[in-house]
Amino acid sequence: MRSIIFTSLLAGAVALPGGAQQFEGECFARDYSAAHLEANAMQTVAALSIRFTPADGGGFDGMAWVSAVMADTPETVRQGVAGQRIDQITLCEPLDRAWNGGPRDAWIKAGVMTCFAECDAGMFQITRSAPDSITIKTNGLVLGEDDGCGGTSMLADVGDSPTGYVTTSYRLDAAPLAACPEF
Repeated sequence: MRSIIFTSLLAGAVALPGGAQQFEGECFARDYSAAHLEANAMQTVAALSIRFTPADGGGFDGMAWVSAVMADTPETVRQGVAGQRIDQITLCEPLDRAWNGGPRDAWIKAGVMTCFAECDAGMFQITRSAPDSITIKTNGLVLGEDDGCGGTSMLADVGDSPTGYVTTSYRLDAAPLAACPEF
């Protein structure tokens, strides 16, 4: 009985079902193998971590600190970011309305925890949340900063996409806080 209670408390402390997050310092991370990247050619990161923290006001549920080590792909080489760590801070809240961005945004669902980068630099949704892993979905989260509101790279290689966007999912595993860099 005691182990059941502990397991239940642990599950509640890490994540809630349906894409909700506690925003209490959870860390999820994953290193992607060369074989995985070959099978998922649109993914541009060799390693990805997300640290969830409380929001600093502003009416948001929390913040997600995204850190990616860029894979060695033709797109990241062209951008000059292959092998580099690039970060992005996002503000998170459940999306309370249907998204009307057209066909390229058909994957976006109302009622799902959604993390937005400032300056229209993209978003991701937490499409699956469990104590030991999360899955995020995005069609273009910009990483890094430049002189304006742009960035230096994206979580997905748009390739020949006519819209300039491609929908990509990433599964990350629960990890110790040390696996999620501070920035």
